[in-house]
Amino acid sequence: MAESPPPSLHVLSSIVVPGSSVGVQVQNAPGNDLDRVELYELEAPAGQYLARQLLHGATSVTLSFTAPDVGAYEFRLFEAVTDALLATSEPFSTGSGPGGGGPP
Repeated sequence: MAESPPPSLHVLSSIVVPGSSVGVQVQNAPGNDLDRVELYELEAPAGQYLARQLLHGATSVTLSFTAPDVGAYEFRLFEAVTDALLATSEPFSTGSGPGGGGPP
C-alpha cells in the first residue's frame, strides 16, 4: 500500500492588499475536527497567530482569510490531537494599491 502524501499548504496569491481576501489551499490534513490553519507573521513564535480556522474534519479544502496590514506572513497547519505542526505555507506579502506590493 502506497504511503499518503504529507500534509501541505499553498497560498493562492503571493502578494495581496491588506483587508482583501487571501486563500490558502490545504491538502492531506489528518481529518480531525479540530485540526486548524493559523495565520502568522513570518517567523512569529508558535501560539502568536493573527487568525485561525478549524478544518472540521476536512482533509483537503481551500480557506479564505482577511489579509492583515502591510508585512510578510505565512500559514501553519496544526494537528488537533498532538498540536504538532504539520505544514507551513510559502510566505506571502501584503502591500498597498491594486495588486498589492506598493511602491518599489
